[in-house]
Amino acid sequence: MIVCCVVYCVICCVNNVCYVVYCMTQCVIIKYDCVLRGVVSLLRDLKHANIVTLHDIIHTDSCLTLVFEYLVRIIMIITIIFVIIFYGY
Repeated sequence: MIVCCVVYCVICCVNNVCYVVYCMTQCVIIKYDCVLRGVVSLLRDLKHANIVTLHDIIHTDSCLTLVFEYLVRIIMIITIIFVIIFYGY
């Protein structure tokens, strides 16, 4: 199975804050629609100092983009979370 996801680390030009952008293609969205809805709704409402903050959700016809706060090792953490969700480890 091919999971089409890309993780970027970006710096906002407006406020010089670093964010992690996690992009998923439409094939991932269709296959894992129910799981993604649950994870996104949970992360959207969750506000805690020890949990990564989900800042924005951008949903277009071709992809779903999640914008997280940047922390050390956040790219690895997000990838592990989604691998556990997608593959059931």
